[in-house]
Amino acid sequence: EFEEALALFFHAKRIREHELGVQHYKVSPGINNIACCNFQMKNYKNAMIMFQEAFDLQHNAAKGSSTELDLLHVAITLSNLGYMKLRMKEYEEASGLFEEALLVQQSVFGDDHNKAIQDTLSNIDFANAFHS
Repeated sequence: EFEEALALFFHAKRIREHELGVQHYKVSPGINNIACCNFQMKNYKNAMIMFQEAFDLQHNAAKGSSTELDLLHVAITLSNLGYMKLRMKEYEEASGLFEEALLVQQSVFGDDHNKAIQDTLSNIDFANAFHS
């Protein structure tokens, strides 16, 4: 089932790249989806590469004007990279990525402790418990 989803996500990515350009930030959610499929299929190396590619596109786009939704995509991808680092037992790096995601989330939500912020705080605590 993931193989079929992966093929469809790659197809969608190629369409977006053709219509918008390879470096357009709107290609990044599709890349993130490809990374998530790879993660579920335990292709961790490919997942890490794709999460990083998605983040690079999002980060470059966020330097200009970005919407709250764009910023939340950045936070999601940072969290996904953090999960990858947890999987690789690189706890200090995971914690740093989760902290970066938290800052982005707080820039959107303020100090409101919504579910996303609470989850990120829990991820930071979890990663810190292993590297402290």
